[in-house]
Amino acid sequence: MFIFFLVAVGEEASLRGFMIKNLSRSMNKYIALVLSSLSYVYVQVNIGISGIDLNIIVETGIVPLLNLFLFGTLLGLYCIYKNNLWFPIGMNFTWNYLKGPVCNFWNYHHGMNSIFIHNLKAGEFEESLLLTALIIIGIVFVHKRYN
Repeated sequence: MFIFFLVAVGEEASLRGFMIKNLSRSMNKYIALVLSSLSYVYVQVNIGISGIDLNIIVETGIVPLLNLFLFGTLLGLYCIYKNNLWFPIGMNFTWNYLKGPVCNFWNYHHGMNSIFIHNLKAGEFEESLLLTALIIIGIVFVHKRYN
């Protein structure tokens, strides 16, 4: 569980805390948000040092990449409006924890037992337009509530 926390803190501190804050000093905060969200997609699909492999779009599809981008936008928007990383860290940690030990949505088990046994995969939800709609609702809520 500590690993999930470290990953969440590392991703949010670097992508939202450092990147958005520094880019916002030299450009529009929404452009910084888009760049941060694109970086989030880049990190999440594990593109690596070799560069962008355009086959990843064919292999994973456009909807999961869009959902990653929108989720990064949701978390970044909160950071811009509230100047706070706790909500993004909490969301990142919660999603990773639910995906792993609680629901065992990972394709590989990391030697962990899960609370629930089922035949679902996280990709079935992460690749859905339902998730796209939920994230967009979240973005609209954060924008209207905190702007």
